[in-house]
Amino acid sequence: MDALGLIEVKGYLAAVEASDAALKAANVQLINMERIRGGYVTVQLTGDVGAVNAAVAAGSEAANQFGVLISKHVISRAHEETHKLLTGNLLEQDEQEKVEEVIQPLQAAEQHEQVQVITNEETTPKEETPKEDVALVPEMTEEKLYSMTVADLRKLAREIHPEQATPNDIKFGKKEYLVSLLAPLIQKG
Repeated sequence: MDALGLIEVKGYLAAVEASDAALKAANVQLINMERIRGGYVTVQLTGDVGAVNAAVAAGSEAANQFGVLISKHVISRAHEETHKLLTGNLLEQDEQEKVEEVIQPLQAAEQHEQVQVITNEETTPKEETPKEDVALVPEMTEEKLYSMTVADLRKLAREIHPEQATPNDIKFGKKEYLVSLLAPLIQKG
């Protein structure tokens, strides 16, 4: 299991400098530079234990030269779930399958809708249909949407790309908002 190294600094410039020094010092991989409120940035590294120790030491020294080093830490053998937490891959396998179960029919319906539009343009004039009347997921119900987790609803909303919502609306949307966004895309039944 790989080690995990964290360097927390105040300011983005210091985080870039710390990342650069850490990556040059040892054979490690940069997972993320996570911006936190108040100008704090956490540099997240992974690799072999010795390499991560050397990289964190070098990155911390570089940040310390700016006088903005807040803290540093190395987790020698980080648990698999800890790595998932940092890489954003927290969905369990069964939750991932539930999301895929909903997304695949949507993608197929969108693809079918695009083919129909092309076919209609070649033979007859295209008829305008209101977006609300188009059922993209016939087997999905509003109750099923409510039974999904907020994370799953957000992922589904991102996959469908509703024109009514910005990425921030989806990112910070509560369950009721996300269901109201996705409900018009299911068959009323």
